[in-house]
Amino acid sequence: MPQSGFKTYFSAFKWINGILASVGVLVPALAFFTTYPPPFLYGASLLTAAIAGAIVIVTYHFRPSGSKARSKGRFPYLVRLALKILSTSILLLAIHLILLRLCTVVTPEASRRYQIGFNKFDWSLTNEGKEVKRKNPNATIQDWMLDDALFREGGPEVLWKTWTIYLAGVLMIITFVLTFSLWTFSWALLAKQRAIDNTQAAVA
Repeated sequence: MPQSGFKTYFSAFKWINGILASVGVLVPALAFFTTYPPPFLYGASLLTAAIAGAIVIVTYHFRPSGSKARSKGRFPYLVRLALKILSTSILLLAIHLILLRLCTVVTPEASRRYQIGFNKFDWSLTNEGKEVKRKNPNATIQDWMLDDALFREGGPEVLWKTWTIYLAGVLMIITFVLTFSLWTFSWALLAKQRAIDNTQAAVA
């Protein structure tokens, strides 16, 4: 499988963007990942840009083994690999969104998202948190935070055990980074295959 020039490879991303613009984006685009980062990675736009750049460069130099490259199928190997990776990233995205809903809380004015533990599960709550749950079992997490003026630094630690807050935060960072990385890698592979096809067509 010939290695296309970086210029041809990079131009393939414009082709992909054009395709997405014409059919509509059915899954979150890169902007999503700077809109919904975990609280511990607040303002992650620089991180996502750095990761995306690194993955694009690594993908350019990525070469499957000879047997895989020559494997036959309805689609080229890179396309099949990209689809598998994209499916995995969408699964991880679903997990990330669940964790975002269960393990974070947004201020009433939606200006900031705070990391908490694992929602209303007793094993995640401190004694004070369990008492608040006992008194207000039907109240929302946001109500809990508002009632005790906990929308502040260190506020969530009043109701949730510190280790559960950090465990939830670490899990969210892992799902966030993996989802974004795999998402970017899958589209980079498709761009690479497009560039290879263009190069082969030009040589033929």
